[in-house]
Parts: sequence; structure tokens; C-alpha cells
Amino acid sequence: MYQAVMYNKLSNLCAETKTCVAIFSSSGKILYSSLFKADEAHSLYSEYISAGTLSSPHCFARDFHLQNGKSVAIIKTDGVCDKKFSDVLFAYMEDIIARAESKLSFSEQLSAGKPSQALISDIEHDISNNGAYSLRFIQISAPLERIPDIVNIIDDISADEILKYSISQDSIYIIKYLFDESNAEECMEFAMALMDTIHTEIGANAKIAVSSKCLSPDPSTLICAFNDLKRTMSAGMVCKDSEDIYQSELFLVEKFLLSVPRDELTKFCSALEAYGLKEIMDKKTKQTIKCLFDNDLNIAETSRHLYTHRNTLVYRLEKIKSVSGLDLKHFSNAMVFDLYMTATKILEGQN
Repeated sequence: MYQAVMYNKLSNLCAETKTCVAIFSSSGKILYSSLFKADEAHSLYSEYISAGTLSSPHCFARDFHLQNGKSVAIIKTDGVCDKKFSDVLFAYMEDIIARAESKLSFSEQLSAGKPSQALISDIEHDISNNGAYSLRFIQISAPLERIPDIVNIIDDISADEILKYSISQDSIYIIKYLFDESNAEECMEFAMALMDTIHTEIGANAKIAVSSKCLSPDPSTLICAFNDLKRTMSAGMVCKDSEDIYQSELFLVEKFLLSVPRDELTKFCSALEAYGLKEIMDKKTKQTIKCLFDNDLNIAETSRHLYTHRNTLVYRLEKIKSVSGLDLKHFSNAMVFDLYMTATKILEGQN
């Protein structure tokens, strides 16, 4: 009974870590096998016995190596598969877990919230050896078929830049090391140059997000910055799809609203729409409001940019005030209305 429980636990662990494990008795009889074909397990066992790898006289011996991208463990026991054997076995399996985690790309490790010690050490080494002040994560989202072309561009950049990258489905994730305290500007310049190269050399439609800065390579800080990166990309694509580059610090409101439950956003929007606001929010009205906000609520500048008479602009704003109660010429009212417009984009994007 105990042995069955042990093997069931081991099978789950092997499946989770994609590790091939085979346990043999001292006479060469196979006691357990997971993710192994029998002939492969026997072949490796014979190879290790001949090489003296499994010559330990103790109750437990093992060897790890990689085969076709998978971890392999060949184990020989000179004793029975009791609790003592089980305790030693699962202590050794911690090594398998560590090896399996280190094979994942840094984006897979951080997405799972489990950066390996190998990744942490690697980043610490890069920072200390290159004198980096901090790092930021960058995400490039593009059509799946254009990812290989973008990877070629990044490979060319890698010759001159200190960075790492990994690929996950339709995104490429980059660790960009930074050497200046004003690293937001440094990173944005890199992102803009990269986007310009993508547009001019391969003509691909792509979006780039830049995370908040990461001053320390400890696990919690890395995970926080990486999660911030993904939230920034989501907020940018939902709220400002016409833009190509999204910087974390400029999307604080959008990321906050994305975290608000949908029913609460709906209540907020409904309160402003109760007297017909939604009905007057046509394309021209939205363009007028955006231009007003872009010009810091300056009526004269907004009129000039819209090629519209000042009185026409004031009339449009008064119309909005009559159905929402918000006077967009005042900052506090304009801020509420900006939240409303962002919330409606989020709700429409979630449909």
C-alpha cells in the first residue's frame, strides 16, 4: 500500500516536471518506470552499470542527465521500497524539480511565479559584471507568423546590447539591463528604435510594452515587475490601441481600472449615462474631448487644433455638461470624465 502511494506521488511529480524516471532492483529488475519506454530504461541502466555510475553499495544510487530535452533519472536500490527509501527518493527529486525549472524560459518561470535560482544567479551575474543600475522587462506582441522575423532583429541588436530574450506564443519578452538612473528614458529610446526597425525592415504590426523598473534581482521584485509588464500591455491594447508603445508609468490609471470588478465599472458608467450621455458620445464628440485633454483643457488651443470656432467647441462642452453634470473646462470634472471614457473602453474590450 505504501509503495503504491509513493509511486503515485512520483508519477505526478514526473508528469509535472517532464522527467523520465526508472527504478531498478540490485538484480536489474525494473520496479517502476514513468515516461520511459521499457527498452530505453533497460538500455540506460545497462550503460550506467557498465560505466560504474550505479555501483554504490548503499540502498540508493542515481544518475541525472538530459536526453532529448528531458531530465532522466535512473535509480538502483539495494533495499526494499519502504519509507526510508521514499524519503531519500523525494529528497533527490528536489534536484529534478530544480533542473526542470531551470529549463523553462525566464518568461515561463516568472509567469508561473517561480523564478529558478539559476535565473536569479544569472541576472545577478549580468548586473554585477556589466555595472547595470537596474533592469526593465519589455514585451513585444505581434502576429505569430512575424515572431521569427522580429527574433532575427533582436539577435542583431544583442551583439551590441546587454539583454536576454525568450519567446512565448505571440510575444517576445526581453530583459533590458540599464546603466543610468534615468532609465525610463533609456529604455523608451530602445523601445522606439526597436519599433522603428520592426516597421521599416519587416513592416510588421507590433506593440511594445515597457515594465516598471526593477532595482533588485530578488524573486518577488522580478515577479512584480514582470506582472506589471503584462498588465501594461493589456491596458495599452485595450485603452490606447492606436499607440504602439506602452510605458508602465504612463498607464497607472488604466491598470488600476483593469483591476476593478466589471460590475463596479458598469455601475460607475451607468451613473453618468443615466441622462443620455451615451447617446451623444459620437465619433466627433470623442475626438473633441480627446483633443481638449491633449491640450490640457485649453479652449483656444483645442479650437485651433480642431479647426473649430471657439463658440462651437464651447457649445459641444455645454451639451456634455447638460447630460452628465460634468463641466470639462474644470480639471476635477475632466478627470472624472477621463475615467469614464477609459472605463467604457475596458468594458467594450471585455465583451
